[in-house]
Amino acid sequence: MLIGVPLQIAALFGALVTATGPSVVGPIVRNIRVCHKVGKILELESVLNDAASVILTAMVFEWITVELSRIGAVVFILQRLGIGLFVGSLSGFTLRWFFTRGISISKQTARLVTLTSVFACYVLSELIGNESGILALAVFGIIIGTFEYPYKETIKEFNGNLVTLMISLIFILLAAMLKFGYIMEIGVKGVALVILIALLVRPVSVFVSMWKSKIRTNEKLFISFVGPRGVVPASIATYFAIKLDEMGIMGGKLLWA
Repeated sequence: MLIGVPLQIAALFGALVTATGPSVVGPIVRNIRVCHKVGKILELESVLNDAASVILTAMVFEWITVELSRIGAVVFILQRLGIGLFVGSLSGFTLRWFFTRGISISKQTARLVTLTSVFACYVLSELIGNESGILALAVFGIIIGTFEYPYKETIKEFNGNLVTLMISLIFILLAAMLKFGYIMEIGVKGVALVILIALLVRPVSVFVSMWKSKIRTNEKLFISFVGPRGVVPASIATYFAIKLDEMGIMGGKLLWA
């Protein structure tokens, strides 16, 4: 209502901005050296929110394009959650079992096996149920990161280098696709919407969801104002904006801005 977009596009935008990206939250937490408890809350929130945002956005998109019923929307979410949890758990425990069998392999082979497992996990989950791959990878990463096994430090270092490279590339490509005219169309109302989300919606949601927790007020305030959106909402916003424009549905280009 604030920026004058249709209700369906507003719902899609709302689903997109629920995510806080681990690719951005992680470096922030490491560099400012917050207390361990708050850092872990922010990192876990960002990992789970990314997956939830993708599933929720896909459900809203399906609602816009094929008009899902209420029962259909519930089934869609439950199916994607189940597929992501199952495939992610299966892939994570399979890789852990492989590394703990006592097979002697080189560090290079360990990195290759891990990277192959990541791609296989995502592709298998997407083949079974579209938009469930992000959740599967989140579960996969939690399982691999929780247990101890040989080559763990080597894989973490390799993963960090790969993530830095890919995120840098994706943000450059996404920025190249953005047209300044889209931003100008939103204008002052768009800026007001961003401020409203950052200064009101995010803090209220944090305090409401944590009102019975033992987290101190200043820590809740810190969590409230650390909610950066990462590469996942940016990339899927671009994808769905293109799809909506191809279908002739008005408002899709606003998601880019």
